[in-house]
Amino acid sequence: MSSRSFTSSSTRIVRSRFSESWYSFGRTRPTMLELDSHFRNMWRDDLRERETITRRLEGFGQNLPGNKEEEYERAEVTEADLAAKLHVTNLDLNISENTKQHHADMYECTEVRGQKEAELVVRRGQSFLITITFDRPYDIDKNDITLLFSLASDESDSTVEELFKVTEDQDTSYKPRRWGATVVKKGGNSLTVEVFSPASSPVGVWDLIVRTIVDVENGKDLVWQYNHNEDVNIIFNPWCKEDVVYLPDPQWLAEAVENDSGVLYQGTHDNIKGKPWYFGQFEDGILHAALHLVRKGFNFKMTRAMGNASKVARALSRIVNFDDDNGVLHGRWKGGFAGGTSPDAWMGSVKILKKYMSTAKPVMFGQCWVFSGVLVTVCRALGLPCRSVTNFESAHNSDKERLSSDSIYRPNYSGRYVNTSKDSVWNFHVWNEVWMSRPDLGKQFDGWQVIDATPQEASEGTFCCGPAPVEAIKEGLIYIGHDTSFVFAEVNADCVTWEEDPETRKLKQVARIRNSIGKNISTHEPNHESLVGLQRLDLTGQYKHPEGSAKARGVLRQAQAMFRKDNLDEDEDELPASEDIGLSMDNIDTLVGNGFSVKIHARNLSDVVRTVTLTIDILYKTYNGVMTGMVAQSEHTETLQAGQSRSFSLSVTPEQAMMRPKEGFNFQIKAHAKVKDTGNLVIQQYNVQLRRPDLVIKGPSTAKAGETVEVEISFTNPLPALMTNCEVEIDGNMKVVAPFTDNIKIGDISPGQTWSKTIKMSPTFFPRAQRKREASFGLESDQLGDVRGSYGIKLT
Repeated sequence: MSSRSFTSSSTRIVRSRFSESWYSFGRTRPTMLELDSHFRNMWRDDLRERETITRRLEGFGQNLPGNKEEEYERAEVTEADLAAKLHVTNLDLNISENTKQHHADMYECTEVRGQKEAELVVRRGQSFLITITFDRPYDIDKNDITLLFSLASDESDSTVEELFKVTEDQDTSYKPRRWGATVVKKGGNSLTVEVFSPASSPVGVWDLIVRTIVDVENGKDLVWQYNHNEDVNIIFNPWCKEDVVYLPDPQWLAEAVENDSGVLYQGTHDNIKGKPWYFGQFEDGILHAALHLVRKGFNFKMTRAMGNASKVARALSRIVNFDDDNGVLHGRWKGGFAGGTSPDAWMGSVKILKKYMSTAKPVMFGQCWVFSGVLVTVCRALGLPCRSVTNFESAHNSDKERLSSDSIYRPNYSGRYVNTSKDSVWNFHVWNEVWMSRPDLGKQFDGWQVIDATPQEASEGTFCCGPAPVEAIKEGLIYIGHDTSFVFAEVNADCVTWEEDPETRKLKQVARIRNSIGKNISTHEPNHESLVGLQRLDLTGQYKHPEGSAKARGVLRQAQAMFRKDNLDEDEDELPASEDIGLSMDNIDTLVGNGFSVKIHARNLSDVVRTVTLTIDILYKTYNGVMTGMVAQSEHTETLQAGQSRSFSLSVTPEQAMMRPKEGFNFQIKAHAKVKDTGNLVIQQYNVQLRRPDLVIKGPSTAKAGETVEVEISFTNPLPALMTNCEVEIDGNMKVVAPFTDNIKIGDISPGQTWSKTIKMSPTFFPRAQRKREASFGLESDQLGDVRGSYGIKLT
């Protein structure tokens, strides 16, 4: 409902925002929290939002299709005029009915929340109803209505405007490509009007103005303008066939748009673990944050490009990191997390986005899964179908010379060879996919598109990535879309070792590892009714052809040639020499608190005797491929008969294994076999991560929304050492009601001790359409790092 107030010192009618709280309504106003700017904006709004008489020049309304306003003479409305002529007394946005029809009633902001009024959220490409009430019956022959929708920003004076006449004969020829409106119901002093925004409309916060011809004076139309004080939030519509984000699969609609909880995948390719994550896209304030980020992504210049899903997705991949524009998240991979929150401690996106909006400063700190989780939330809030994707054994190619992940050994000042390449291989990397058709690229490239907010390499001068069509990645078409070559290398690169000749400075290829990059590419399987769990869907076949196949090799060579501008040496892609020694390693599955043993098997694949020197290195590493120290090393020289195998072992003590918990108990095992007879070098490397136990969460399996239930959290210290500074973080749409905090300080847990606590939780009423509620739990400590747990119930 609209609200107005009369000033006591004048006969003019004024609806001033000074009488309202800026945060009580649709748009989050002073986003940068500068009070002087805030009050200037309020004064500007006050001047704009006066109800005035507009004396229009001849020809009013004749050029409406061009959506261009003409100049008017303006005068204030007197109380006498107001009493004598038809005027708008109320405008009802029919929020309850519209949001239900638009799959938008799951947003918490669509209902009254304390002092906050309900807000209208609708999806483009679909009609919605407004009811206009006048002070007297509306006369079709005498009165005409024109609607003006304006996409504006408090941070700039730029606007996008849509001006159109309300038809009274139910003519809807404006559909599906133009804005329009028609009267669908008349009753007493009210008209119900069906408003249509095309599926290309910019997403954002729209102002609504009603202009009514109330009389004719001296041959000119007399027009009164009513400025409505409730915003209209328009977002993408994946249910609409005319929208480029249309998603026909109902299971993926439920997952990639409506699911507000999920799993982000981490670990190693042979030891995958899920981190529960609360996306919370329907929570109060999150849609406002997402729409603010769209405005910020376009530098607060209102533009029709804000209706282009591809451009919006790319802008969001830039603005979720802070590197160029003081965006949402500050990434950090080394140097500790003093002054912020460890990336492992985050259990969801809502707290991050709310903190960013309240402080207007980047939130510290994030790593790839945090960037991905926040980007899922923002996209889903906007109606842009989005899923989080994890690539195991993910290559980070930092150069513009080749698509391989290179180790380049050059002699330093002391003559010792050191690796000078910035390329790396991450245990895993998490990015996102968004769903859309690509009329700019061709139908072949419709569907899932990769975007990535983790600031790895600059793209066109800023830290963003994508959208890159998954189909183009699979076929090696690296110049289709944005940053496709970078993502292609992440899932397909060979790992190549080069040695620089100290005299000629030329690089010699000494080892090439194929088929080791891009393993078990994973996302959360769409299963709307199931509660939290691993539920992993493997996407590897969508990104690449079968590993080792001729097709896969051909695609790689084609992509390399395109990347190198057809300057690929004929033998560069080939293995440097016949690999006459095969290396393999036994799987390691060890719980933290224990040591482990590495067993490497070397086999002579040739038909002659070989003398082999095998070096085994066990190194500490971070998940993103940075080696931080040596754990253990051994060297063995053996003579192997044709076909003979030998095994070599190297052990790590519990004390060594526990040395660097902040690095996530990640290790890399490198095996180098130097064949004395041929000079060949065979290299294999393996990533290992020790397992951490889970939190144990127990509670009822069903409850009613708003009901209080008891939930028990417990954990047993598996270490031979004291766990210190322990605390549990809780997030999700199961809210903690006792104690009144979602951060539980524990203190210390002794070796072997079981800690437990019973808390009271309550499932939220939103999102209404979903029948499940979930909570994510994370236990942080100095010795063990990230321990997870999850709990879910079904609503009755």
